[in-house]
Amino acid sequence: MSSALDTDLQGLLIAAAHHAAGRDELATCEIFARSLPRNRAYLVAAGVDAATDAIAGLGFDAEDLAALRALPHLRSVAASFFEWLTSYRFRGSILAVAEGTPVFAGEPILQITASLIEVSLFETIALATLTLATTAATKAARLAAAARGRDVVEFASRRAPGAEAPLAIARAAHLGGASHTSNVEASRRFGIPLAGAVSHAWVLAHDDEARAFARLLDAVPDADLIPLDTYDVERAARTLCALGRPIRGVRIDSGDLDAGARRGRAILDEHGHRGATITVSGELDEHRIEELVCGGAPIDRFGVGKQLATPADAPALGAVYKLVEIDGPDGVRRPAKRSPGKVSVAGRKQVLRWFDERGVARGDRLVAAGTPPAAGELALLEPVVERGVRVRVSEPLAVARARSAGALAALPPEVRRLAAPSAYPVAVEIEG
Repeated sequence: MSSALDTDLQGLLIAAAHHAAGRDELATCEIFARSLPRNRAYLVAAGVDAATDAIAGLGFDAEDLAALRALPHLRSVAASFFEWLTSYRFRGSILAVAEGTPVFAGEPILQITASLIEVSLFETIALATLTLATTAATKAARLAAAARGRDVVEFASRRAPGAEAPLAIARAAHLGGASHTSNVEASRRFGIPLAGAVSHAWVLAHDDEARAFARLLDAVPDADLIPLDTYDVERAARTLCALGRPIRGVRIDSGDLDAGARRGRAILDEHGHRGATITVSGELDEHRIEELVCGGAPIDRFGVGKQLATPADAPALGAVYKLVEIDGPDGVRRPAKRSPGKVSVAGRKQVLRWFDERGVARGDRLVAAGTPPAAGELALLEPVVERGVRVRVSEPLAVARARSAGALAALPPEVRRLAAPSAYPVAVEIEG
């Protein structure tokens, strides 16, 4: 099934109803988070390029149209709607923050302006793409902060929610700060350094660890995540060293990681393998990583899977897709949503970020689109698509990653704290 039908039914129903009513005036929808998860003072925007490509590339082929005509909910819809879908091509405009930009509650990540019929079609694909990637990028940024310069290896592929999620998570995690991925296709496609562990199943398939390690190094001399904790870390480390082979690295993913790393490091060093790296994994999050780093554990890399695929403390980002403006024939901007707990601010917006003389971000202003930046301010929403044409090309992931690291470093330290962070000031200067 093509991505055109990989959507929620409500969008198609609303589009059909708008088409029947002749509602083709320009409208603007924005995607933003109403609030941030607990212990999060910022988000790292990710998935912007993928969401843009999905929106700008949306189209309906003959099979899609046949499937739609067969839906009970659309059987009575006028044929003219399906004719409209047949020739549909995106001709609207998209503004977005750059990949990896830190954003805060209420600030648009993506802003789409197109006909009222069109904007009804994009909610599912845009939200799904942005929320998955932003969740992973934000978690990766926190993990990297906790690691304090040590590598974070993304092991999320086997824990990802669905077969298509691993690539998006791997890309977003690297954008946010993870150094390596275990996903081979992600490494090939995005140029992310690759790292792969050897499972305990390899050791268990042999009569003893010495034979398992020897055969592994015979076949794959460059293996750098050799498991030490299938049985006993200290015994495995001595067994491995006794082979007299070069050792690139080992992994521990169970038990007392601190003690295991210290015992393993001492034995590796004792046998002249000071350059061998120690990677730990197993139910790690940023708080456990911070404990290990602050405790001085001799760990070089942290492997994280489940907490990047579905972070326990913030598994789903509460982002929303909201209609904020319609260019009606009367020229009157339509009112924003006012229901309790779900208030939104009307009108197309811009986010202006102010930096002090040291380059530290001190606060944002949420203003009406077209408001010029003041001295020291940077406008975050930039044109990506204009009248259906891409005007901002996708940049290499390495470039976006470096820029994101700089943008995160520019936030005040108290905002970047892993626990009890200070709120970043965002002034709303646009009428609701």
